Amino acid sequence: MKLFEHFEVVKFPEEEQLLVTSYGKLSYVYEYKYGFWRRDDNNRSITVKNYPEVTEDDLMHLTGGVLPKRELDFIRLCDPVFLSPWNMMEILEEDYPMYVYRKEHKGFGWRIGGKIYKMIDAFLEESCYRDKSYKKVRALLDMAVANHFTEWQVKSRIGRLSAQTLGRNVFNNEIPIFDERNHSYNFVGPERIIELPDKSGVEDVGCKGHYTISLDIDPYLYPFLARYFDNELPPNKWREEYCWEDDDGTKHFSYYEGFQDYCEANYYSLDAVERMLKDIEETAEALSTGRVTEYTEQLGRRNGLSSKETECIIDFYRRFILRMRFMLEICKEKDLTTFLYRGRKKCIREAVFSVECSIAG
Repeated sequence: MKLFEHFEVVKFPEEEQLLVTSYGKLSYVYEYKYGFWRRDDNNRSITVKNYPEVTEDDLMHLTGGVLPKRELDFIRLCDPVFLSPWNMMEILEEDYPMYVYRKEHKGFGWRIGGKIYKMIDAFLEESCYRDKSYKKVRALLDMAVANHFTEWQVKSRIGRLSAQTLGRNVFNNEIPIFDERNHSYNFVGPERIIELPDKSGVEDVGCKGHYTISLDIDPYLYPFLARYFDNELPPNKWREEYCWEDDDGTKHFSYYEGFQDYCEANYYSLDAVERMLKDIEETAEALSTGRVTEYTEQLGRRNGLSSKETECIIDFYRRFILRMRFMLEICKEKDLTTFLYRGRKKCIREAVFSVECSIAG
């Protein structure tokens, strides 16, 4: 059955599917077995004449009683999980023209012009679960329409939404800090450390995930973490490296010594964390004024820092300090005494580190 322009639709009874083609290439599929439409991005060609015809009534039964007259109608039928960010932006642009729009530049086709368009597009591009992010954006824009939000109000809310979902405002250059644990990143979060009854080590118990933050911190915290590591702090003495049994069945343990930057715990007293945060605060101030310190030298040692990179690092330090001081207050309220840094990815100063705030009672 011919539809509009170069689109046609046929049945594929063997696979219980209805196929929509464009220039003979498969574009959209209805799965009878599961009851949903999806995009097909595999660029597969089919010979339309070899497949059974579809009647108009058959098609309208699967499209909500409305005959599609353009490709966007099929895009709307698909579950968002099957859509690309570009498809989502097409729908949003049509549904919310007062906020989401592009400007046409003659001679160069479409050029993105609206700031809200740019922010949403960047947010969807970087989202791991775009279908969920898309639904959140629609809810935000519905609220904006209902309350007659200004462009500034919408932009600020999109920024907050991206910060909550991705750990950073996608319209700004930010080093991300996520709420709760994001297992693609490194994390900081309260735990309770207890000493084992046989004095053979310590273990983490009672993780409080709702206080956790996740980070992608590259080299920015390495100098501080390395400097303030105390090898004599009791939990740092019980970091088991490996264990073996001798011929008599007696177990022997080997323990890590010194600061470990890869998949091992590094414990810090609250006092050490306070002093570390003070150093980080002073480094942020030095970066903002151009004053040279041992820390700013290490940050710029590779290729120097551009003004944008410097601003980004200062912003990260200030947000990190704020979140860490909040967790220090939690520790003091609950009479907990220790933070834990754990390296999650192998690194040599420039690599990504993990910080896990652990607390011993």
